[in-house]
Amino acid sequence: MIRCVSMSTAETSKPLYKGDYTQLVLKLRTPLSHSPCLSSFDSTQARAVLAFLDYLRYGVEIMDATPLIERVLEDEGITSGLEESEAALMVKLLTNKVGEIAAGTNDAASARQRVDGLCRNARRIGRVVECYRDEGEASARLKAEQFAMRWPDDARDSSALLQGLLGQ
Repeated sequence: MIRCVSMSTAETSKPLYKGDYTQLVLKLRTPLSHSPCLSSFDSTQARAVLAFLDYLRYGVEIMDATPLIERVLEDEGITSGLEESEAALMVKLLTNKVGEIAAGTNDAASARQRVDGLCRNARRIGRVVECYRDEGEASARLKAEQFAMRWPDDARDSSALLQGLLGQ
């Protein structure tokens, strides 16, 4: 399996990725079609595979994202007021971001602090999306300004608005 991830890795004693996992996350946001073993994985699964391989080969510490993801799932304020499809999209995007946070650090306290901030921001985004759907774009733009959020250029519906705001 290591040969599928990187031929040179199987032949050398260097880790699969040199540097911190934040940079790895950024690299894995691009499609993985160039890798025959990882092309069927989404970026979160691919990050987990690469981090686990580094852990097995080199003892690189990896952080368990489960408690952080549970933090997101337990916060009902994140999805309150959103329609089911919007709430599902919000949870999906947040869990991906939490996976990136966990992959980028092994310090549980700082990861928890970052996830808490992400959850606060997600609740604000939820209010803006709810306002957009119920009261229209003008009211939602005002609410976004109150929360110091930049209005996304491609906000053609509530899902695109949610993705645009969460991507900031």
